[in-house]
Amino acid sequence: MNAPQRHPRPANDHVRSDSSQLGYANWKFLATMLIVSQGISLLGSEVVQYAMVWHITLTTKSGTAVALAVIFGFLPRLILSPIAGVWADRYNRRMLAVTADVVVALATVGIMVAFLTGHESLPLIYLVLGLRSAGGAIQNPAVSAMIPQFVPQDQLVRVNGFFGSFQAVTAVLAPAIAGVLMASSPLGYIFLVDLVTAVIGISLFLAFVRVRQDHVNPDDRTGQWSELKDGFRYLVRHEFLGRFMAYSVLGAFFASPLLVVVNLHMVRMFGDEPWRLSVMEAIFGVALIVGGLFVGLWPGFKRETTTIGAAMLIMSVFVLAMAWAPHYWLYVLLFAAAGLFLPYESAPTTALIQRVTDQRQVGRMLSISSTFAAAVFPLGAAVSGPLADAISISYILAASAVALCVIGFVFLGDSKFRKIPPIPRR
Repeated sequence: MNAPQRHPRPANDHVRSDSSQLGYANWKFLATMLIVSQGISLLGSEVVQYAMVWHITLTTKSGTAVALAVIFGFLPRLILSPIAGVWADRYNRRMLAVTADVVVALATVGIMVAFLTGHESLPLIYLVLGLRSAGGAIQNPAVSAMIPQFVPQDQLVRVNGFFGSFQAVTAVLAPAIAGVLMASSPLGYIFLVDLVTAVIGISLFLAFVRVRQDHVNPDDRTGQWSELKDGFRYLVRHEFLGRFMAYSVLGAFFASPLLVVVNLHMVRMFGDEPWRLSVMEAIFGVALIVGGLFVGLWPGFKRETTTIGAAMLIMSVFVLAMAWAPHYWLYVLLFAAAGLFLPYESAPTTALIQRVTDQRQVGRMLSISSTFAAAVFPLGAAVSGPLADAISISYILAASAVALCVIGFVFLGDSKFRKIPPIPRR
């Protein structure tokens, strides 16, 4: 396929035209089918992902083997995300997402056949984990970049909130389904779940999610690496997008301890019974679902930056309270409360990038944002993990909360963001 034609664009011309003016009167149906089709496919993928990692854990009982699984499941996404954003801006996003899903499904068929015929292999699992990670790196920016093509500007936060809520549902259901299946079936048969959900998801997506690909122009044959560089130049030169992502990176770094050491903190404070971890994770997952639904009902303030900053401040209060919570159930409720407001940070972030970015650059901006987040998380883990063995985790959580609070206040007071036009409300 060929690249889209690139034209210079003034830095202050940063809000795309409203999708409702482009003939998508059925945008609600399109958004629903996109969310449902992607959710069904994601559920099967997550079930199999858990099953493969647990299989490695149970059969090898090796920390190195599990670490390799994490690496193979993480690195391809980190490496491919930037160029995948170029592809999302260069090619037909709909077909790009489908192609990535099909490749992952074919990899699943291959490993299923190998396992069912007695050719079980740990390197084969690693290979498939890597292929699945690469497929997700390509599919995610393509799907996210499609959303602003047909969803009106004033509905972007709502749609991203519902999308996030649907993804949170899969995060809650997938480990439970994987546990039941692993207790009753060999791993070879569990792969069939991913194949069936992929067929259903791809079929629904192809049949009902039909949008124009206005960003594709067959006349331009610019090199892909040049387009990637062009994307970074666009980010740096944009009036406020680079500044916005810098705040996001800082926030992700200081929020990482909440995801890395919170389980260890709970175990040290309240006991190592497995049910405590299960209950805490389940309630946090439900909080994410409810928070996503709340975003769908009330998307926040007229400016996404106000919603994001307020969410950061509120979450910092709950994290600070967690640091010295005296009782287990209070700790769990505070963790869930932080999760309840997390969608009010994540959904407006995605919506803002979708809304203010040139349609020919939106795939690259989303993938660059994803790459920054993916790189910052392990960096935060590398800092907070060893630190948790040297000092009390309560101090780590408290420091993270204070840092998030400061970032939130500075973010809300940044005059650059006042130039962002408010969301048009009807």
